[in-house]
Amino acid sequence: MIVIDVGNSKVKIAIFSKEEIEKKFIFDTYRCLEHEFLRREVFGEVGENVIAFSSVVPEITKGIVSISKKLKKRFLDVCKVKNKVLKINYDVAELGGDRLANAVAAYKRYTPPVLVIDFGTATTYNIVLADGTFDGGIIAPGIKTCIDFLIQNTGLLPEIPLKHPDAFLGHTTKDALISGFYYTFSGQMKEIFEKVQNHIGNDYTTVGTGGLVDFVLRTFPHIIPDKDLTLFGIKMLYDANSEQMTDREQ
Repeated sequence: MIVIDVGNSKVKIAIFSKEEIEKKFIFDTYRCLEHEFLRREVFGEVGENVIAFSSVVPEITKGIVSISKKLKKRFLDVCKVKNKVLKINYDVAELGGDRLANAVAAYKRYTPPVLVIDFGTATTYNIVLADGTFDGGIIAPGIKTCIDFLIQNTGLLPEIPLKHPDAFLGHTTKDALISGFYYTFSGQMKEIFEKVQNHIGNDYTTVGTGGLVDFVLRTFPHIIPDKDLTLFGIKMLYDANSEQMTDREQ
């Protein structure tokens, strides 16, 4: 089957064989806004007939649904399923499919309670308790998003790489920016970790996913990296809810 995770920056596609990923493709999200590209690159290369997906980009959601119907593929939008895996302590109508998928996969693949962090365009922190309750979360601006916003909205600040600072204090504008962004986000994470400990205690697992997870591991080595977490979560939601596909979707 095909599993698709449509994020604001990247679209990830995985071909599952039973419970494991056999092949994986990653495209820039803006390219998949063209439905012909989506049909040719995502649907054209594989012969799978079952598709499960999560999308935060409405235009691409429309494209996946339209192409699936034209090609007579069975499909399930996990953003619309009636969740059967976790108990939800959150406004269900506002819980995105990617956050739900991350929570499900973290709960199933690791030892709960779990704090799952997705380092993407936004940085999301979500907690799943030991009894399988999605207990809420935090949504913060993404690291790269903040860097890009500041550079684009100032006239003289230089572009900077995403890297760890060589020293606490910068002695050039570039180094000062690198240091500022690093300590802003590492400080944010330390504060959130402290709040999580106050909320659920010290004995919890932290799992990280998203494109920038490798960047934070040097500072927070206790985070377990799992870049395919969302894909596995979408697959698990499909497995638990496949009967919710209507006849029209089938």
